[in-house]
Amino acid sequence: MINLVGADIVGNTATLSRNPRTLEVLWREYKYGIDGRKPAQEFTTAERNANSGTKQAYYRRIVFWEAVERMINGGNSYYTALNRIRQVYGASTSVTKVLAAMARDKRNGGHPDLM
Repeated sequence: MINLVGADIVGNTATLSRNPRTLEVLWREYKYGIDGRKPAQEFTTAERNANSGTKQAYYRRIVFWEAVERMINGGNSYYTALNRIRQVYGASTSVTKVLAAMARDKRNGGHPDLM
């Protein structure tokens, strides 16, 4: 399928989902891409900053993605990392609220249970 606006192949566009409902979806978006989109970890600087919506969403989510990667690099599985984030911020807390809390914690040096 051709995107007539930019003549790019739609299946590999550098866009982010509007409203990921779970932490698992948020992680898959970063690592593998969702709905035929390019994985967020492969975005170039130009793609991240292409428009204000993508730029804002990317920078709101990067704190989560970095925390999960840090825990994976420390020997945990992604599943364990997501569960640790749920324990810290609450299992029923929305993705939006988790991201906001993680950004706040990062400004204050990071949450000790996620380091």
